[in-house]
Amino acid sequence: MKKHGTTHYYQRNNKVKPNIACNVTSFTMCLDILGQLGILNNIDDKIRKQSDQPEDWLYLYLSEDPAMIKFLRNSHGTTEIPAPEWADCLIQGANTLAKWKLSWFDSVLEKNEILDDLKQGLPVNVSTTLYGGHRIAIVGCKNEEKSGDSLELLVSDPWLKTAEGGIRYIKWPEFVKIRKPYGIRFNHG
Repeated sequence: MKKHGTTHYYQRNNKVKPNIACNVTSFTMCLDILGQLGILNNIDDKIRKQSDQPEDWLYLYLSEDPAMIKFLRNSHGTTEIPAPEWADCLIQGANTLAKWKLSWFDSVLEKNEILDDLKQGLPVNVSTTLYGGHRIAIVGCKNEEKSGDSLELLVSDPWLKTAEGGIRYIKWPEFVKIRKPYGIRFNHG
């Protein structure tokens, strides 16, 4: 497993849909942190040859793989929203590629659960209201033992380059204002 805070992916250099790729980019960051990036090698070579970036592979796999298209239709009907934009499709795709329950959806993600995952070395992929709707990865924290609102979460924001604040601390009260109540959690391999 990589040390938290040392892995950052920047979505706007993606070759595939860079302006809407926060889901696959932040999820791929989490896979990399977990040492599970190799599961993406299970994606068909025809898809992987379209780009040299793993987050693009994941986007294309979720969009083009017949089993993933079927999963999208069974879960969301005839939606125009592409599979990579749905958390359940990301989870289904990753778990299928991994061949085990690597990730799962938590509909009510609590502070203590985030901290427990971080203590176990697990990143947390969360949806926020940033930029009108955006996914980021929580990759660490500080001041978790202090009382009150002094907790700071180390987040990796794929919209920003590292030098622009792509990896930064957000104080808990600020995070509460931008977060949605759910997230994607991970298991150890």
